[in-house]
Amino acid sequence: MPETIKQFINGTVTQTSLEADRATLPIFTNDSSTTRIVRDIQVQDSDILSSEADLVIDNTVVLDSFEDASGTVVVPPSNSLDIKLKTPVAFATKKSLNLRHVFYQNSSTAPFTPITGLEKIGTSDSRFSYDFSAVSLNTTTTTGTAIDIVPPYTPAALCNTTGSNRFSVFEIPNENLYYNFWVDDNSQAYFYKVDKTSNTVSQLVNQSYSGPAFDYTNNKFYYKDGGTIFEFDLTVAGGILSNNNNYRIAHSNMFSTQSTYGTGGVCNNHYFYAYSGNVYVRNLSQPSGYGVITSAYSNGPYSRVYALYNQAENRFYVFAGSYSRDSTYVYYFDASQTESSVSSYTIAKTQVTANLKGYLESSVTGGSNYNPYSWTAETLDTNLVSLSYSDDTTRLYKAEGGNLVYTGTEVTVTGGFNTGNSNFKTVHAAGSANDTTTDLPLSNYTISTKVRAEGVEIT
Repeated sequence: MPETIKQFINGTVTQTSLEADRATLPIFTNDSSTTRIVRDIQVQDSDILSSEADLVIDNTVVLDSFEDASGTVVVPPSNSLDIKLKTPVAFATKKSLNLRHVFYQNSSTAPFTPITGLEKIGTSDSRFSYDFSAVSLNTTTTTGTAIDIVPPYTPAALCNTTGSNRFSVFEIPNENLYYNFWVDDNSQAYFYKVDKTSNTVSQLVNQSYSGPAFDYTNNKFYYKDGGTIFEFDLTVAGGILSNNNNYRIAHSNMFSTQSTYGTGGVCNNHYFYAYSGNVYVRNLSQPSGYGVITSAYSNGPYSRVYALYNQAENRFYVFAGSYSRDSTYVYYFDASQTESSVSSYTIAKTQVTANLKGYLESSVTGGSNYNPYSWTAETLDTNLVSLSYSDDTTRLYKAEGGNLVYTGTEVTVTGGFNTGNSNFKTVHAAGSANDTTTDLPLSNYTISTKVRAEGVEIT
């Protein structure tokens, strides 16, 4: 009796059938009395690359690529013919950012105010699209009670009584340490380590115009010395003991001049140095070289540079200015321009505004005409910046589509934290701490492939 060819499937396999191992997608499954002999299989319109999956039966590879094939494959009773991804689908994630407000006014104490409850989108598997619109993000923050960082936080080296205008603190709970730096209005900078138990203070850096910056996302500290940018890992076991190459990585071949009002910032493994109206950008993943953004801001006391990075757009958004917010420039540039090891290459920018105050007031929903010093701003994550909205509130913005976009999150800090128009005060959350990552449902991925299989069925 001649064989009768039967079609086993002619349809679409999707993420809805993804099994618990996050790698297996059944094409068909036999019951306990059926054997199927597959003669031909065809694959069309697939989100899965042929090199990224096998065809398997009971975890045994029968075809080590996912593509059209013919031959003879026997699928026994109670078994299935499966697509098996060589790398399981990674969970998409969201992050809970537990922020902190650090209040500092000249020589007074510096307490933490914990701020919790803010969530943001984390990562997803780049092979497949993920619908984050179905993810509910919490944007309602809770402000805790202020506590002294190291009571009483008043060592003379930490609380300079003459001209300390910008003050940042980084806590390393596992090492029982704080790191902090302060900068005066002319950009003289100091970097310290403080033992939380003994209150012992160790000065690690005293450098003029060195552009110190914390990377709160990656637990790093950076500063510039001539043509070299030094990078410190703040999580090193036992703490940083000295300013030498045992504890730092040197990134050389940077713009070497550093002088009056020089200031620095870091974002997404790029270091930014603002000096004399230009901004110099060093891609730290390159062995050497730096780019130059000309006519980037108006130089002066209390200068500041900071940046955001939008991964989907592959763009940096740069803020640079001095004094108050109406002198702060904002512009963006394509990050592909920094993939160079040449010195002093030109970075082409697109200007958003030369007056951040006026721009927020007239062009940003949820913006404000509030005008504190440019120093009273903090980047909290790669694409999240805190800009004060009133005397006792700050709002969080992201960079998107060539503009700033209000995230809908407002933080209020009460109890003497009024910013007024003083560079010595701030209501800003200063960086993220103890980020918590939560896995999101795999069902929001789009994984689709059309499969047609036929052969002989034996019952």
